[in-house]
Amino acid sequence: MSWGFQIERPASVGWGSAFNLEVGGLELDANAVNRRLPVLGRSGSGKSTLMYLLTFMKRPREGSVRWTFPDGHRAQWSRKGLSGRNSTLNLTDLRRRYFGFAYQRSTLSPYLTVAENLMYPLRIRGEHSGEQMREKVWEAVNKSLMYGQGGQTAGGDNTLKAFMKRFPNELSGGQLQRVALMQAMIHDPVVLFADEPTGNLDAATRREVMGVVEQWLAEGERMVIWVTHHLSDAQDPNVTHRVVVSHGRCHLQQNDGAQLNARTVLDG
Repeated sequence: MSWGFQIERPASVGWGSAFNLEVGGLELDANAVNRRLPVLGRSGSGKSTLMYLLTFMKRPREGSVRWTFPDGHRAQWSRKGLSGRNSTLNLTDLRRRYFGFAYQRSTLSPYLTVAENLMYPLRIRGEHSGEQMREKVWEAVNKSLMYGQGGQTAGGDNTLKAFMKRFPNELSGGQLQRVALMQAMIHDPVVLFADEPTGNLDAATRREVMGVVEQWLAEGERMVIWVTHHLSDAQDPNVTHRVVVSHGRCHLQQNDGAQLNARTVLDG
């Protein structure tokens, strides 16, 4: 079945009187956009505001947003909040089961180890035993450390155990981003929202971090929507469409292989 999101009428989202974002009628099928949708735009253009709209964290002043998920569940969001008549999910279910969030600033607790940080969203969901949570955390950390190392992790189990006992301030930038993404994905959401997940990383580390996301996408009917300032993300052959936010408006563009103008997309 077709799944994805639809902005059924032009929607307007604002912060007081200083900023307003207009999103025209927009319908996106997750499979039609290859389940990958980067969002680009200069600083202050409204990229994060669009994410708040899509994740039901900011109510539109007008219009509405509707999500339909692969299992047939749906949710509709308008200026009055969640529509009980047109929704089969509540906000708690959406945020605990269907949506995953990886913010620009890490949400990892500095007082918890890697393993404890990863267990946290599983504890909130409340559907796994302690042993099941430990197995999911072990598998997630193993995948993250193994990626890009030819299937070999130096030190084997001892390395994994040592890594899971580390605190966030003991991780490199790339490791921190991987763990933050794992925390957003470990509860098996349908849609992952990420805000600049590779913002301050070098090109090689960006590829490794996004490779973790690609692994996650390959495991089921899932979609990633991420804010980025890297033109290479929007021009990736796996990306069929992108959203460019400019001057308070959203524009859906097809990735036809043409080079993007950085000044127009990111600075204009």
